[in-house]
Amino acid sequence: MSGSLWGAAREARGGHLAPLDLELHRSVVHLVRALVVSGQVDGVHDVSAGGLGVAVAEMVARSGVGAHLARIADHRALFGEGPSRVVVAVDPERLTEVLAAAEAVGVPTTRIGLATGDRLIVKGLLDVAVDAVVAAHAGRLPEALGAGTSNR
Repeated sequence: MSGSLWGAAREARGGHLAPLDLELHRSVVHLVRALVVSGQVDGVHDVSAGGLGVAVAEMVARSGVGAHLARIADHRALFGEGPSRVVVAVDPERLTEVLAAAEAVGVPTTRIGLATGDRLIVKGLLDVAVDAVVAAHAGRLPEALGAGTSNR
């Protein structure tokens, strides 16, 4: 879990922090800015405190649209934290051009699922109604997921 807040809350720390690659980080920042300015993405969220799981849950809560993630191996992949990662929501008709833009600047990509429906589903790990995610986010999303994700 390399220092994640989820791991700290469960005394399940392990692994090592991924090193920060400043060139990659710069490329990610410039790519995200270009994608947003050009209107090629419908949503963007950094994968920082709380990892991928919290980033996607916050996107679901703000949009009211569910997500079905099928390529998340386990809780480490869902809540692990690391540098220079973002989640982008892309219209399927623009996916090819967004992937090409990332490849052109050396930013690796992984398709993790679809924005769809009225549930947040992480295959084999989580299945929650969007209404529950929205309500939890309004109250405090980190507690709803079982661990604080903001530094207090």
